[in-house]
Amino acid sequence: MLNEVLLVGRLGQKPELKYTSTGTARTVLSVATNEFREEGENLKKETQWHRVVCWAKLAERVAEHGDKGTLVFVRGKLRYEKYTDRAGVKRESTSIVADKVQFPARRESEEHEAVPGEPIPSAPIVAETPVSDAELPF
Repeated sequence: MLNEVLLVGRLGQKPELKYTSTGTARTVLSVATNEFREEGENLKKETQWHRVVCWAKLAERVAEHGDKGTLVFVRGKLRYEKYTDRAGVKRESTSIVADKVQFPARRESEEHEAVPGEPIPSAPIVAETPVSDAELPF
């Protein structure tokens, strides 16, 4: 079985580092990806937003290096959760739990949006933390 998600997109806001009551670092990213589809003779861009959760050292490194609009490569796994909010309403949430995050190096002349089918530029790894399910606080 396989549960793996790969994303290349841009951060919608500067990542905010928070800590759980037990002191575990947690950062939630809002990552935008674009899909292009033909509409007559034109291409129409559709943006999808993805909630990415980073834990422990990975969360700290991502919060340190990420900024709004930054191009980001994320590898992780899809996680579905059901919970009851404070008002007693049952809710569902979908997120990607990251185990690897890269910020591809870019040159001033290469500041453009990723195009479907373009290869991901080689980039330094900002963080890669193997996280077992036992280490996650949920």
